[in-house]
Amino acid sequence: MVDVLWQRGEQDAAMRLEEYWNELTRLQTFSLLCAYRIDNLDSGAYGGPLECVCRTHTHLIPARDYARFNDAVQAASKEVLDQPLAQMLLSLSASHRPATQMPLGQATLLWLAQNMPRTAERVLEQVRARYAAAQA
Repeated sequence: MVDVLWQRGEQDAAMRLEEYWNELTRLQTFSLLCAYRIDNLDSGAYGGPLECVCRTHTHLIPARDYARFNDAVQAASKEVLDQPLAQMLLSLSASHRPATQMPLGQATLLWLAQNMPRTAERVLEQVRARYAAAQA
């Protein structure tokens, strides 16, 4: 339901629906799994959409192989930045993760998009290149 609204460009309506579900969880115990089609290789996803979804969810579990994605983000960070700076960046993003539990690669790109947008784009370019090379 929420993804239908999201894909139609009605993000505010999707977030209101999420908030209604969250209110209902205070009255009744149940588990709710939401699914959004957000491309983790699209830099536009990290600016607002991912932050928006994180405000109403406890966990973010990407459908793709996120261990491979984490490795690609880490390697791309080291390629774009010096080794010590990349290590510091990864430590910063790990310690300043959002309240939503998510794989480290996603948290790193989200932190970069919020704090170092040009670097985020360069790292994401390298991640995309790694995925393209693995597909060829």
